[in-house]
Amino acid sequence: MKAERVAVLKSAFSTLIGVVAVGVCATGQSALAGEDIAADNMGVTFEASITTDWSNNLHGGLNTEGSTFRHLFNGNLILDTDRLMGWQGGTFFLNFQNHNGPDATADDVGDAQAFSNIDADGRTEIAELWFEQVTSDGAIRVKVGKVEANAEFAYVDNGGEFINSSMGFSPAVFVLPTYPDPAMSVNLFVYPTDGFYAGAGLYDGSLNEGVPTGSRGPKTFFEHPADLFVIGEAGLTWGGEGDDLPGRLAAGGWWHTGTFVRFDGMTDEETGGFYIVFDQTLSQEKPGDPDDGQGLGLFLQYGYADADVSMIEHHAGGGLAWTGPIDGRDDDVLGIGVSSVWFSDEPGAGLTDDTETAVELFYKGPGPALGQRQTRPSIHQQPRRDRTRRCARRNDQGRG
Repeated sequence: MKAERVAVLKSAFSTLIGVVAVGVCATGQSALAGEDIAADNMGVTFEASITTDWSNNLHGGLNTEGSTFRHLFNGNLILDTDRLMGWQGGTFFLNFQNHNGPDATADDVGDAQAFSNIDADGRTEIAELWFEQVTSDGAIRVKVGKVEANAEFAYVDNGGEFINSSMGFSPAVFVLPTYPDPAMSVNLFVYPTDGFYAGAGLYDGSLNEGVPTGSRGPKTFFEHPADLFVIGEAGLTWGGEGDDLPGRLAAGGWWHTGTFVRFDGMTDEETGGFYIVFDQTLSQEKPGDPDDGQGLGLFLQYGYADADVSMIEHHAGGGLAWTGPIDGRDDDVLGIGVSSVWFSDEPGAGLTDDTETAVELFYKGPGPALGQRQTRPSIHQQPRRDRTRRCARRNDQGRG
């Protein structure tokens, strides 16, 4: 009984943190609203959001008794060094997160693709803390610090509104330092032309050894276990001007230097894989207008990992997201997506199924809420030097 009371108190305290933080943010925004110069114009932006999630497993899975409720609070601090001190191209970003509630993916459903992208083990952490520098011509960008890797690699813009994790990034990249465990890193991107980019990242890979990098500092990046996750991506972009509809095709590869236990009982020193992502806007209400987000977008993705050590060998998915499907509801989103994984057929994997398929149909009708989600602008609809001035696209949404 004592353990249960402690768990209840911890849950209540975590919820209180989220409520108080939202209140503080509301007070701060109200105060700033009365000023002649908004904080954002001075180079300081503070945003907050709280996402609540209720689910009930109706049939199959692990548990069909009762329901699950959880929340994810995010508080973001963004400093623009140009506006603050005249230092051009610099951005400082901090993301505070509090997750509270059970992990329904692990406790109720048992699916491999994580049907709710805010499911986690419950924690309070500084999830991200980084500095980014963009050169004056926008051709080079460097980001150093604790980074959400899926904000930089293996993402699909048109999959960002879905709830299922696999719609946002391929689960075949099973060691990606993503929510709830971003990691210390160094990232470099180059944009030699308007239609091509390439980037690479070096991340703390200690999560493979059981170290929760999301709630830790940079120590394990330099010291034991000192495993590293290396990822690179190159892509082509097009459209976004005139009547040309924006799109992107990118491919990436990743490598992890840690030790992995094979399904046959042996070990592999290092493992890797690759992925392909595709985004294409199929229609826009106002083609060529970078401020108009209404339209229909398509995304496709594929990922591969070594079946000797990864439960998922292949992943393929795709979907459609329609922003502004109803007149007068320009920010509403209607989406449908399908994501399938093919499991390892190695005998030692002990898997009884060959595949798993997730189908999601959703309608999102946002209101004028506090700390409304800051999605990453399409990289095809921004001037080159601003393409990478994006915060983690899943700051208020967890995975994918």
